Amino acid sequence: MIRQVMRLAWLNFRRDRVALMLSFALPIVFFSIFASIFAPRSGGEHQAGSSKLRIIAVDEDHSKLSQRLLRQLATISDVELVTEFKNGDQANPSPHDRQTAWQAVRQGQAPIAIVVLPHFREALSSIFSPDKQAAVELLFDPSDPMALPAVQGMLQASIFQLAPELLADAGFRTMGEMGAPATPEQLQMLEKLRRMSEDDESSSRAGAESGEANALKPFLPIKTTDVHASPTRSSGSNTVAYYAAGISVMFLLFSLTSAAGSILEEDEFGTLDRLLCTRLTMRQLLLGKGCFYAAIGWLQIMVMFVWANLAFNMPFWTPLTVFGSSLVALFTSATAAAFGLFLASISRTRAQLSGLSTIIILTLSAIGGSMVPKMFMPPLMQTLGKFTFNGQALDAFLQVFWHFDPSMTTWQNLLPVLPHLAALVIFCTVFLLLALRFARRWESL
Repeated sequence: MIRQVMRLAWLNFRRDRVALMLSFALPIVFFSIFASIFAPRSGGEHQAGSSKLRIIAVDEDHSKLSQRLLRQLATISDVELVTEFKNGDQANPSPHDRQTAWQAVRQGQAPIAIVVLPHFREALSSIFSPDKQAAVELLFDPSDPMALPAVQGMLQASIFQLAPELLADAGFRTMGEMGAPATPEQLQMLEKLRRMSEDDESSSRAGAESGEANALKPFLPIKTTDVHASPTRSSGSNTVAYYAAGISVMFLLFSLTSAAGSILEEDEFGTLDRLLCTRLTMRQLLLGKGCFYAAIGWLQIMVMFVWANLAFNMPFWTPLTVFGSSLVALFTSATAAAFGLFLASISRTRAQLSGLSTIIILTLSAIGGSMVPKMFMPPLMQTLGKFTFNGQALDAFLQVFWHFDPSMTTWQNLLPVLPHLAALVIFCTVFLLLALRFARRWESL
């Protein structure tokens, strides 16, 4: 009898394809996604992916030593060093200065910029002094948490390889001030280091490739500046904005897909047949439901942002964030409503819709960046995320909350959002057309 019960249960389980996918396919898909994101890779990459770390370089010192430092960083295989930008003239790009580098990092063109400050050599010479000054400034975007420590490590290795005589001289001078002057042998070794540093530049380049010397980080005179920080805005608020956008989009998909399942209940109880017997068409029914669900979705997202502002001090009450987030939320909720109607139109029962939506929404959320920030993803995953509508919505929200330029007007800051909104319009149109196509079965009954 027990064997018969087990056989009956197996037959029912085998017929339910959604249950099979939830039991076997979905865990494998999620494991593959997260393993590809967090699996360790060789080569010392700055993040989970294998793409090069884009670094903007500014030389304010214009000395031979500063130029050697930038040339050495450019030889590192995992680094793309950018020193110029196109300012309307494609043929004659302009060299970056601190202001243009700050704006480029602020707008998300690169995660970090290196500014070699004036008096670079003098700053290195005072490395052990109590009143030491910064030799290098790093302008960083906290949205990529791996870029800052990676570049700090590269600079440590490069500086210690490029100018060992300066660091040794600074150490001996500090010891002399403390009553322990250098011996003749130590001074002779210091002179030898000077000659080696001047004559052998190629060996220093190879040494920087290793990216080691992390233990010396506290001694390096490096200044770090968060391009998004302000008296009323901190890096933590940026992180809150990212997760507020990501979580709101993911749960928007779940809630609107569940709401769209009401059409299946109407079909089951015969309400749908009675509605279609009137002058109401299937197109009007779907558009009416879609508009209502879009309004509910817009309200859901805005409530999330207001709560993030009240509970976690996320900056929100500015013309750009209020108007920009409202606009993106409207397009996002309309697309999510169309997506929910599409899933409901291809499902036969509410249970089937629940299982199917769980598989698709969780997969889209993982690839699109709602669960794991995109900067941790390998290049392939980041590319796939651009082809998901929730990924486009998340990028649009980040442009509003994160990668805006305070020196520009609201309308100028919204221009980079338009391509993402256009992509959402395309997704919404496709989902609606597919929903209308599969919903014809109810009109033929």
